[in-house]
Amino acid sequence: MPLRIQKFLLDQSFPGDRCSINRDTLLWEGSIAASAFGRRYRIRIEYQRRGVPKIFVVEPDLHTIANAVIPNRKIPHLYTQVPVRLCVYLPGSGEWHSSKAIAATLVPWSIIWFGFFEDWVFTDVWSGGGIHLDLKRDEEKFDT
Repeated sequence: MPLRIQKFLLDQSFPGDRCSINRDTLLWEGSIAASAFGRRYRIRIEYQRRGVPKIFVVEPDLHTIANAVIPNRKIPHLYTQVPVRLCVYLPGSGEWHSSKAIAATLVPWSIIWFGFFEDWVFTDVWSGGGIHLDLKRDEEKFDT
């Protein structure tokens, strides 16, 4: 799907959030919450055409939230701890492909991820399932 269509769909689905295209890279930054009464999280999605979308947490600091309950834990289901980069789908599995709308997949999946995160903070159990890849070795070989 062309980046300009991705931008249009994000702008329509999340008015008031920021989306821009710079050459062949789409950048979207928005505020989401896992529930109507939940904490708000600001995320940034970076998507380079023919690349793998990357979802970063801008604020709040998830490590501070986690450490306030149980100190010194590694947050599960992330590609990177610093900067915090969410893992919301398995690359190469067909869950997400460049033909799919970011507004209908990656943003809602991020909302679901934060629901699992909020449960994990207090239970220390990750209920979201998933498979963790060796990011450096595996990410670039997947067809997106």
